[in-house]
Amino acid sequence: MYRALIQVWRSVREDHPTTSMCLKAIEQYVSPANSVIDVGTGSGILSIAAHLIGAKRIKALDVDDLAVKVAKENFAKNNCGKLYRSNAWKFIA
Repeated sequence: MYRALIQVWRSVREDHPTTSMCLKAIEQYVSPANSVIDVGTGSGILSIAAHLIGAKRIKALDVDDLAVKVAKENFAKNNCGKLYRSNAWKFIA
């Protein structure tokens, strides 16, 4: 299921233990009725996994402009649409 087209950013890899754990949690707990927020999206892999499961709404956030750029590219490669917002931290008080 997680064979999405992913360009990795820096040392972020799909087989990283934390990423693997989060992917398993997404598979277990996310359903099409859910909304998902991916804080610190990096490559966007967790948002893409939620999209592939069918989550109805996904927000992916990152403060790093390079991460946002890479996530945008990965979302486009996986037909995820616009799931990103740069500099979203200004909305968190």
